[in-house]
Amino acid sequence: MVNFLSFRDPQDGAFFLFEIVSGQLTALSLSIDAGDLLFGHFLASDGSNLVSNTSGLLVEAISWDPNKQLYNFYELVKDDQTQRASWFFRGDSSLILDDIQLLYRQRTAAEQPFHNQLRCSGCHVNGALIQKELAAPHNDWWTKSRPLPLDGLSPDPAVAKILQGLVDADELTKLVQAAPHRLAASSGYRKALQSRTMQEQLRPLFCAVELNIESDREPFDRKGATVEIPAAYFADPRLGAASIAISRENYEQALQQLGSSMPDPPGGADADHAWLAPVKANSDMVMTQALVEMGVVDNEFVADVLAVDFTNPLFSASRCALLKLVPTESGPDFLSRFRAALDTSSDPAAKLLLENLTDPKRDANFHHQQVAAYLDACQKKASKLLKRGFLGWLRGERGHCSMARVPTNCRRGRQAAQSGARVPGQGTHAACQPHEGHPGPARHS
Repeated sequence: MVNFLSFRDPQDGAFFLFEIVSGQLTALSLSIDAGDLLFGHFLASDGSNLVSNTSGLLVEAISWDPNKQLYNFYELVKDDQTQRASWFFRGDSSLILDDIQLLYRQRTAAEQPFHNQLRCSGCHVNGALIQKELAAPHNDWWTKSRPLPLDGLSPDPAVAKILQGLVDADELTKLVQAAPHRLAASSGYRKALQSRTMQEQLRPLFCAVELNIESDREPFDRKGATVEIPAAYFADPRLGAASIAISRENYEQALQQLGSSMPDPPGGADADHAWLAPVKANSDMVMTQALVEMGVVDNEFVADVLAVDFTNPLFSASRCALLKLVPTESGPDFLSRFRAALDTSSDPAAKLLLENLTDPKRDANFHHQQVAAYLDACQKKASKLLKRGFLGWLRGERGHCSMARVPTNCRRGRQAAQSGARVPGQGTHAACQPHEGHPGPARHS
């Protein structure tokens, strides 16, 4: 169970319950394994009661289709006029590829990055299960060690029955981590992916298609002496990682100077866990690795791309812009055509990537060493930073040990959308999906 608003803001009852289905359907001689079928229930407050949502979108469902080898997406919607609820099939993982065809790619002024086919593509951009706060401590999720407060809301009998079977967020995490591997390895999805352009296939490598959110592991109100910054906030974990901690006292002073505040409870300065930050999505990395396994690119190519603007591991405008230079067609001469496109570009990022691709000294090991030196410098700087230095880190200012910059137009996602919270860098804590635009309305079928 997750609180859409924030851990400390249960008054509106904006909770979302994931129901994991497994077992035997004897009448159909069907076996359902964990991860094959999930329901999502929307909750709301009704006075002092916590109840299931009774209007509009009531339930979402995601199922694995063993025949298509894709995920199917469904919604249970209540018609306000007839007061009848009906199930709608919204599409599958393959249709999501159609919906995001132009995302981060060249398009006309009249074209939008999302097509108007299915609403699900706004969150499930890689076509599988999602959980933004994938890594512990799962900020804003119910865990055994830190249950979500209800603050006086009393579950009605139907909700209370569901809550009796509440399990730790880690149980969903296992399924979400496995889902992109399952999808990327399936014959159905690989066939659909291989029918797309090279720009669409390589998009998760160059750009942020989905994202995850990580934080310090200790709750902010426990007031530990230090705050640990998520390693993936400094560099893509495929290039390197390091544990970097900062002074809690200086961190709090920097928050105060920035005027950081939370709407609920009044006077709060941060989320339930400090340094809540967007990082590269696990699903993006899995989809990229699938391309390596399929022989579309190799690990050296991946490292060469990631090394461009590597101090901005997630929202790098310069690295993402290079996607438009990727030749749309595959083939044995793909790499030479891509190098030619980079060579004719005046973009400094294109020149750097060309150098990475052509200089034998700039291999994956070179990039790993480069990132290791950068992380070492960050560790040393963290131990000496004063309050003034933290302000630059929190704002995402570029320079030595600069942080990934969070775009201010980032669209709020449904999971863990936390109103008014500060994210290191810029903007607000948003379960952001690709920040180019918005998906269209749901399509009935």
